[in-house]
Amino acid sequence: MTRHPLGIAAVTLGALLLGASPDVMAQAAAQVPTREGNVWNGKDHQPTEGQVQHNEQAVGVAPTPSQQNHANAVVNDLDHKLGGCTTNCP
Repeated sequence: MTRHPLGIAAVTLGALLLGASPDVMAQAAAQVPTREGNVWNGKDHQPTEGQVQHNEQAVGVAPTPSQQNHANAVVNDLDHKLGGCTTNCP
C-alpha cells in the first residue's frame, strides 16, 4: 500500500503549525489509512451491475433500449438452450 505524498505533506505541515515534536510527526506519517478507494475493511464496496439496475428500477429509471434489447436477447438465448419456446413466443 502506498502513501499519498500530499497527505504526508499535509500531516507534516499541520503538525509543524501546531508545534508538534518530530516524534509526533513520524507517528502521523507512519499510520496506515483505514480504507483505500472502494475497499473498506477488506471488502469491495463498489456496487455490482445487478445492484445498480435494481436501484435504478426502484426509483423509476427505465433501461435504455440497448440494455432492454440485450436483456431480451439473453432471455431468448437461455430459453432456446433450455428447449423452450422457439417461435411465436409471448
